[in-house]
Amino acid sequence: MLVNIFGCFVLGLVVMYGRRHWPAAVIAGVAVGLLGSLTTFSTMAGELWDAVDTGAWGILASYGLASVVGGALAAVAGIRIGRAVR
Repeated sequence: MLVNIFGCFVLGLVVMYGRRHWPAAVIAGVAVGLLGSLTTFSTMAGELWDAVDTGAWGILASYGLASVVGGALAAVAGIRIGRAVR
C-alpha cells in the first residue's frame, strides 16, 4: 500500500513538473513505464480479495479507504510540489 501511495505522489510530481520541462513522450515513459511498474492495482485487488475471502471486513474497509484516500492525497501533494518546483 505504501508503495502505491508513494507512486501516486511521484506521479503527481512528474506530471506537473514534466509539463514545463520534458517532452510528452518522456512524461508518458516515466509515468506509465517507470511508475506503472512500481505501483500495481493487482496487488491492491489481491489484498482486498484476501480480506473478503477471510471475512476480514474491517481490514477490507480500512485498507481500501487508506489506499484510495492516501493515493489521492499523495497525488495532490505531488501536484502542488510539482507546480512549485521551478
